[in-house]
Amino acid sequence: MTVRRAALALLIYLALAVWLTWPLLPMAGSHIAGDPLDPLLNATVLYWNAVKLPLTEAWWNAPFFYPTHAVTTFTENLLGISPFASPLLWMTGNPLLAYNVSLFLGWPLSAFALYLLAHHLTHRHDAAFVGGLIFGFTPYRASELGHIQMVSTYWLPLIVLGLHAYVETRRRRWLALFAGAWVLQALANGYMMLFTCVLIGAWVLYFCATRDHWRRIPGIGAAFVLALIPALFVMLRYVAVHRAEGLVRPTAEPEGFSYPLTVWYGVSTTVDFWQQFLPYGPDIQFPGAAGLILVIAGAIGAALAFSRREELPSPVSAYVRTALAAIAVFGGVAVIFLYGHGPWHGSVAGFTLRMTDAKRPF
Repeated sequence: MTVRRAALALLIYLALAVWLTWPLLPMAGSHIAGDPLDPLLNATVLYWNAVKLPLTEAWWNAPFFYPTHAVTTFTENLLGISPFASPLLWMTGNPLLAYNVSLFLGWPLSAFALYLLAHHLTHRHDAAFVGGLIFGFTPYRASELGHIQMVSTYWLPLIVLGLHAYVETRRRRWLALFAGAWVLQALANGYMMLFTCVLIGAWVLYFCATRDHWRRIPGIGAAFVLALIPALFVMLRYVAVHRAEGLVRPTAEPEGFSYPLTVWYGVSTTVDFWQQFLPYGPDIQFPGAAGLILVIAGAIGAALAFSRREELPSPVSAYVRTALAAIAVFGGVAVIFLYGHGPWHGSVAGFTLRMTDAKRPF
């Protein structure tokens, strides 16, 4: 990778972000982006991270709901965003400016991080640039304008970059990138603390399923365990305080928040082009036409290339493919059973299983 081309890509991403978020930057010091609810709360959290040493007892006890103890655990800590927000606040003393600039950076930095990953995988600047555009400027981000933690996903591609580079080179510095990016992403967004674990597990299952790569699993596992220690320290404090305060969410609540199929073609009213053609919904996941077209074309191309392969996959890889195919078949059978039998529910080992709507399993 040439530094000049990478720098040019970053500059284009920055310019595009300025245009798409206008007039965010000119008004960054006196206004708040989005609604006055979560953005003001998150601006306060970033301010607290800058004026108190994180993870100290003083930091845990934010000045709210006195005399309640450890109020910092009542919301996201946003520590993975503070490397950008805290220096801005120290230099300017303006919490709104620090928040708005950190929010703005979610677009170009996410795009550039994906650019780095895509270039590593393809060794092409054009493909990497398009990949960065799709990830960094997907219409989904517009619907999350009020949630800085959902926009700040620039650590995510670096997690995957570290994994790929380590498997290929066996250099420990890539494990350090993987572990550090995971900690920062987990502390920037509590949801991602959970979601990235699924991503990492699936990545290891797929990319380390060959004779050449399965020996890398212990190194990846050790790096992940080391990265988990600081995140676990934070998470256990959250668990202890929430238990003491009786803060519990019933199982039905996350079930109610699970996404139906319709969210994948809904857009925010802030997306000028697509709102003319697609409906608005409370939960919006439309990734954009470019990403969908490339994924479909890539899947077709991969299927055609696989059908022409002469060599057989390794036994481990074949087992993984068989297991994944079995899961897919099981899911399909479950949906067919739903249509033939109707809604059903039951319990296994104390866990409630139900299928009342085909949208979610699809």
